[in-house]
Amino acid sequence: MELTGSYRHELKYQISPADHHALRQRLRTVMKCDPHTGADGFYTIRSVYFDNYGDKALREKVNGVQKREKFRIRYYNNDFSFITLEKKIKHNDLCMKIDAPLTVEEYRRILREPGPWMLEHPDGLVRELYCKMKTQQLRPPRAGVLCAGTVHLRCRKCPRDLRFPYPDKPVSARFFRWRDLGYLCDRCPRRCDLRGKI
Repeated sequence: MELTGSYRHELKYQISPADHHALRQRLRTVMKCDPHTGADGFYTIRSVYFDNYGDKALREKVNGVQKREKFRIRYYNNDFSFITLEKKIKHNDLCMKIDAPLTVEEYRRILREPGPWMLEHPDGLVRELYCKMKTQQLRPPRAGVLCAGTVHLRCRKCPRDLRFPYPDKPVSARFFRWRDLGYLCDRCPRRCDLRGKI
């Protein structure tokens, strides 16, 4: 699949609570909240990551492999009107994200019965996912990952996509199982660091 996006730097730092409070106050004067943010200042991300039986994508991330990619399906705030299939590419210190919109029916079908029908999809990313499912044995897991407590600030005047994500409370992640399109929390939260590693 031809890459149509642009690479960006993604720098991550762990800071103290005091620095977090000071930065939050200063940045709010020049940045605005992400459009996904609700009235309470937060939004919830639900992601379904694709991996193979050897946990290839997970192991590459944990081991810091400099050239890697991962596929996921993601939606926000329990809003099923905006579901995206995403491919995130990492080359050394640069990353790129390519996405394709999915309907509720397509989302369900990819999880339940992925197959040659995906090759007829108009978006090349869906077709690529099917090819990787055949050649790399990528599969949706039995459970997804729920991340909550994230706030993104976007620069008000910067022409490029400058973002500053920070947690207003500890970022947490937990697994959930889905029934139809909904989910059932396993009630076994696991803490994850600012890099999102579980």
